[in-house]
Amino acid sequence: MGVVNRINGRSLGGSIGPHPNIDVANRLHLSHVSNGRTPTPLGEIILQRMLELGYQRQADLARVSGLGPDVISRAITKPAKPEIDTLRALAGALGLNADTLIAFVHGDGGSLAVTPTVPALDPDAAETNRLLHQDSHLTDAERDELRTIIRRINASYRQHRRSQRPA
Repeated sequence: MGVVNRINGRSLGGSIGPHPNIDVANRLHLSHVSNGRTPTPLGEIILQRMLELGYQRQADLARVSGLGPDVISRAITKPAKPEIDTLRALAGALGLNADTLIAFVHGDGGSLAVTPTVPALDPDAAETNRLLHQDSHLTDAERDELRTIIRRINASYRQHRRSQRPA
């Protein structure tokens, strides 16, 4: 399960929340992703899961969650509590149990274990994500070509998944 962390007196089991053992490169990444602003307790959870899942930017999380980049930014840095639908979308994109995340944000303030529902990112997926990042050694044209290939594969997969749904 990893280190048990505490945010505002709440216990966060697993690999969620601020880790005292995050290496310097990851701390810099989290600072970059939070635009240098101090994250809220919810923001720390979001940033840590983004790091674990390989999201490089808030825009990546916004795209996957279906939320606007401004909503992601506010959830990370503003003390106001996001709406339930926002938390559900975030939980889905971050691989967290939605009810647990909602209880953490809107709950009674008690102790609460938050455990990821999504396994760690596949190493090939993480490497592909690094290749697509602006700082990779690939040229813009190579990154665009890689994105096109991935989108074709994903479109085929999505079409297959849709055909498997009950009517």
